[in-house]
Amino acid sequence: MKDNGVEILEVDKTLFSTKTQSIIDDFLKKASKGQKALYEALTAEK
Repeated sequence: MKDNGVEILEVDKTLFSTKTQSIIDDFLKKASKGQKALYEALTAEK
C-alpha cells in the first residue's frame, strides 16, 4: 500500500475510544437485542 502512496498513521486507541463513547452510548440506547449482542461479541476482551 505504501508503494501506492498510502500513508498509514498510528491511532491513539484510548483517546479514540474516549471521544467516541457518547456515539456508542447513543447507538446502544436505540439498538435491538441482536445489535447489542453483536456489539458485545465484537468488543469482548479475549
